Amino acid sequence: MQPDGTTEDADATVAYVRCLIPEREHYNGPVTRRLMRRSLIGPGAVWGVAALPLVLGASPPLKAAGLGLMIPGGGYLYARRPVPGPPSAGSPPRLRRPPVDAG
Repeated sequence: MQPDGTTEDADATVAYVRCLIPEREHYNGPVTRRLMRRSLIGPGAVWGVAALPLVLGASPPLKAAGLGLMIPGGGYLYARRPVPGPPSAGSPPRLRRPPVDAG
């Protein structure tokens, strides 16, 4: 190794330079890692509490409530009675209900 940090191989045609920037131990920095970890703890805790009625074999209303916390509409799917919402004002005409004839 020469004083400037370069080394020469046997042919003396290629010089290798030592990298001055250290390799990263983690993809994200410490603050980002802490925030990402903290943002996943809340939903994980809700999912854990919502899964308890399913794991413990609770009554069907509690299971439906737990599934409703885990997946939007999960309680309705568990009860096998999904309720469709009313059509919105911006939906295409073919999806809206036909007008009621007053005559």
